[in-house]
Amino acid sequence: MKKLAESKGMSAQYFGIVTTDSYQIVINSNLNELKIAVLDHMCITHSECDLREVCPCIEELDLSSNLLNSWIGVAALAEQLQRLTVLNVR
Repeated sequence: MKKLAESKGMSAQYFGIVTTDSYQIVINSNLNELKIAVLDHMCITHSECDLREVCPCIEELDLSSNLLNSWIGVAALAEQLQRLTVLNVR
């Protein structure tokens, strides 16, 4: 993962875990500083953590092509992110 990030010109200083219904991905990530999260096509159905504590600086969030089955679920995620200005759910 670190070599992939470095080859793409990205920093590999981060650590975090993304969990979906079918698999878990460990990612290097400093989530409390993360401003843009692209989580499209990740089979996300809901969040099991308090996003206010894990990644409070998110400004842009892409949840497109996931398994969120209601606007209530989308709103529950979005309302936890006080700095959110862009939300993609198409």
